[in-house]
Amino acid sequence: MRTLFRSLGHCVERGYREAISQALFEHVTATRGLSLCLQA
Repeated sequence: MRTLFRSLGHCVERGYREAISQALFEHVTATRGLSLCLQA
């Protein structure tokens, strides 16, 4: 259990959520899939 929480802590420290979010947004806007994503 500690390993899980330690790993989650590293994700927060390193900004993985923001990096993944930005990459997904760039991909969706580049492929014109944003409207489809927002409709779901």
